[in-house]
Amino acid sequence: MKEEVLKVTKSVEEEKNYAITLVHLQAAFFILLLGFLLASAAFIAEKIYHRCALYGLAMGMDGAALNFLRHNSIGGSGSLASRERIM
Repeated sequence: MKEEVLKVTKSVEEEKNYAITLVHLQAAFFILLLGFLLASAAFIAEKIYHRCALYGLAMGMDGAALNFLRHNSIGGSGSLASRERIM
């Protein structure tokens, strides 16, 4: 009788350990996924920012003109009008 109780107790403990391991692996996976997505978003934002800054420099704008456009234009036709006034 004691042997049967020990067998059942061991099997229950093994199942608990297995479930805890899966939960920890799942949490680690989602943490890594969140970090990867955050890093990807930052990388894409940097690429877009630098592309826009390089476009402004190629148009012959200095730093003050780029700052003016960055802070005073909404986008679309407003940014084009601001760019024409500065140049």
